[in-house]
Amino acid sequence: MVGVGGLALGLTAPPPVRYSSNVNPSYIKLVGSGLLLGFGSVVYNINQVSLRQAITPHRMQGRMNATMRFMVWGTMPIGSFLGGILGNTIGLRPTLAAAHDGRSNPGSAPLRGRRRPVPSNE
Repeated sequence: MVGVGGLALGLTAPPPVRYSSNVNPSYIKLVGSGLLLGFGSVVYNINQVSLRQAITPHRMQGRMNATMRFMVWGTMPIGSFLGGILGNTIGLRPTLAAAHDGRSNPGSAPLRGRRRPVPSNE
């Protein structure tokens, strides 16, 4: 939705703003990243739901969907609360740096759980 909103805002801007030659490059990057994020989120969600439905037996799909919704949506308030506490304690920039390191650092992989290979049916 962010990408569609940015596109709609850009198309509905008055002509002097739309065709201005002194547009901030940061704004262009922000709109472009919003478009990519919006498109990528849709593609990711379609693929992950399709995969989950394809590998889950029909009788278990309701439980699987409820579990995934609980794991994703249920943890958001907890993370928001902890992020607010951390931001209030150590400041905004260190909190954002810690969040970035926690998501993108390969060293944090043990915290996300061990991945086991799927056994083959041979």
